Amino acid sequence: KASGRLKEIRLMRQVEVLNTMYLEIVKNLEVSKITLLEKTPIIEIMDYPVLPIKKSNISNIVFAFIGLFLGIFLSTFYVIIKKLTRDALES
Repeated sequence: KASGRLKEIRLMRQVEVLNTMYLEIVKNLEVSKITLLEKTPIIEIMDYPVLPIKKSNISNIVFAFIGLFLGIFLSTFYVIIKKLTRDALES
């Protein structure tokens, strides 16, 4: 009976030691969670701002000439295709 009681006391002491270790680990975990929350910023920058596109050095007159030539080309192309289809349908 004395040896059984001695074994029971050893086991109870080991349970107390393990329980104390568990409580310390839980306390350390909570402290680390709080530290992480303090170090984590509330607002996180997703992507950095981009500067606006630089102003083009090409003037409006150049764009007007390009538009003029493109308009003349497209209208001439349209007239030619229209004449070709009309001649093909009449034949």
